[in-house]
Amino acid sequence: MTGGATMARKKADKKSDKKSGAKAKAASTSSSTDAAAQADTAARSAQKAAAKAVEAAKAAVAEAARLAKQADKAARAKVRDLERSLDKLRKRGTADGSTSTRAEPADTTPEEATAAARAAAAPQPAAAESAPAAPKKAAAAKKPAAPKQPAAPKRSASAASADDLAKKTVAELRAIAKERGLTGYSRMPKAQLVEALRG
Repeated sequence: MTGGATMARKKADKKSDKKSGAKAKAASTSSSTDAAAQADTAARSAQKAAAKAVEAAKAAVAEAARLAKQADKAARAKVRDLERSLDKLRKRGTADGSTSTRAEPADTTPEEATAAARAAAAPQPAAAESAPAAPKKAAAAKKPAAPKQPAAPKRSASAASADDLAKKTVAELRAIAKERGLTGYSRMPKAQLVEALRG
C-alpha cells in the first residue's frame, strides 16, 4: 500500500503542476495581450500626433507663402511708385531745360556731368557782350538823322470841332457825350447829340 500511495501522490503532483503551468501560461498570454493593446494605443496616439504635426506644417507653409506673396506685391508697388517718381522728375527736368537731351558717355564721372550741366546752363559771355552792342549801333545810326519834331498833341474826342462832330457816327458821339458827363445821351438821335455836344 505504501507503493500505491506514492504513485497516487505523484499523479496528484503532476496534475497540480499541469494546472499551475496552465495558469501561468494563461497569465502570460493575458499579459502579452495587454502589452499589445497598450502598444497599439500608443501607436495610434503617435499617428494622430504626426497627422496634427503635418497639418500644422501645411498651415505654416501656406501662411509663409501668403506672406511672401504679400511682401512681393508690396515690393512691386514700391518699385512702380519709384519708377513713376523718376519719370516725373525726368519730365520736369526736360521741361525746365535742366536735363540734357544728349546722353553722357559711359565713362563720365558724376562730377564731370555736373560741371557740363552747369556750363550748359550758364549764360554765354559772347552773347552777354553782344547784347549791349545792338543799342550802340542803333544809336550810331540815329546820330546823323535830324531830331524829330515833337508831335502835336492829339485832339481828344471831346475837343472835336462842330464839323468833326457831324462826321462822326452815333456810337462815337455817344462815347464823347459819356466823356463829358452828359445825361440822357443814349436816347438822343444824331442831330440832337451834335447840338448837345456843341453847347
